[in-house]
Amino acid sequence: LYAQDLDIPLSTTGIMHTVAVSGLHLAFLLGFLRLFTGNRRMTAIIGLPMMVVFVVMAGCSPSVLRAAFMTALVLFAPLLGRENDPPTSLLTALAILLAANPFAAASISLQLSFASMAGLFCVSGALYRALDARLLPADVKLSRPRRKIRAFFSATTASSVGAMVFTVPLTALHFGNISLIAPVTNLLILWLLPAAFIGCYLAALLGLVWAWGGTTLAWVTAWPLRYILTVANVLSKLPGAVLFTGSRMVVWWLVLVYAMFGAAWLLSRRRKVRYWIPAACSVLTVNAVQLQRTSTVTALDVSQGQSIVFSSGRACAVVDCGGRSTAEDPGDLAARKLLAQGHRSLDLLVLTHPHDDH
Repeated sequence: LYAQDLDIPLSTTGIMHTVAVSGLHLAFLLGFLRLFTGNRRMTAIIGLPMMVVFVVMAGCSPSVLRAAFMTALVLFAPLLGRENDPPTSLLTALAILLAANPFAAASISLQLSFASMAGLFCVSGALYRALDARLLPADVKLSRPRRKIRAFFSATTASSVGAMVFTVPLTALHFGNISLIAPVTNLLILWLLPAAFIGCYLAALLGLVWAWGGTTLAWVTAWPLRYILTVANVLSKLPGAVLFTGSRMVVWWLVLVYAMFGAAWLLSRRRKVRYWIPAACSVLTVNAVQLQRTSTVTALDVSQGQSIVFSSGRACAVVDCGGRSTAEDPGDLAARKLLAQGHRSLDLLVLTHPHDDH
C-alpha cells in the first residue's frame, strides 16, 4: 500500500478504515471464526482469548481496545443470558478506556472510532428504515434478486452516511479534507471486503500445510484487493470528490450543512419534515463553493528560515523550503498545507539562495 502511494486515495475516498488496524478487522476475524464454529456460544468461547491475542499484536491502540471491549460485551451477552445493548456497550467501553487513561481522549483514532459507532447507532437505523420504505414498499412485489439489491443499497448507504455524520467534522479538523465520494466508494467495495479478508486468512492457514495451495489462494484473493485499490485511485481523481478545508468557504459550508440538518431534526419532533430540502440546499451550496477560485499567500512557521506558499485556483508555487532547525520537518508542514488546499503537486519551486534556512 505505501509503496504505491495509496494513503492519499484511500483517505480522500473515505475508506482508510479498511486498511487501518481497527474494529473492522476484529469483526472480520470473528466472522471468520464463526465459519468453523457454527454457533454464537462456541464463537464466544474461542473468540474471547483469540481477541486478546489480536489486541496485543495490534499494539493495544485506543480504537482496537474500543472494538475489543464492545465485542467482548457482545460475546458475553449470550453466555450470561443477557441481551446486547449497543449504546450501553459503547459507553461502557469509553468509560473503561478513560478510567485507565484519561489522556486517551486526545487520540484521533479513538475519537473517530467512537464518532463512527455513535453515528451508526443514532442515525443509520432511522435512515435505513426511511430508505427501505421507499425502495421496498410493502405493496409492491419485486423479484428476489431486485429486492436483495435494493436492500443492499439501503443498508450500505445508511451505514456509510451514519458513520460520516459525526466523523466528518473530525476529519475536517484533523486531516483538512471532507470526502464527498465516500458513500459511492462504500457501495462499490463494502460487499467485497469480508470475502477479501477471509480469503487472506484462508490463504495464510492453507500455506502452513501446503505452500502451493496457499500461494494459489493468495493469488486469487489478490484480485478483489486490486479492484478495491483501483476504485480508490479512480474515484479520488474525480472532480469534486473531496473538499479541502484550506478554503474558509468550505468550513462555512460545513457549518451551514450541519445547521440546516440540525434545524430540520428539531422541527421533525413537532411536525413532519422533508429532509430532501436541506439535502438539496447542501448540494447547491457545495457547487457554488467549488466554482469559487481564491488566491492565497501563506507564510509557513518553519522557525529560523523561510517557506512561503502561493496558491491561485489550481496553480501553486512554493518559495524556499525552510531549514533543519525545526522540531518538525518543514517539508511535512508544506505538504500538509498544499494537501489542505487540494494540491498534490507543485507548479513551481523557487529557491532564492542556497543558505540552509531556505
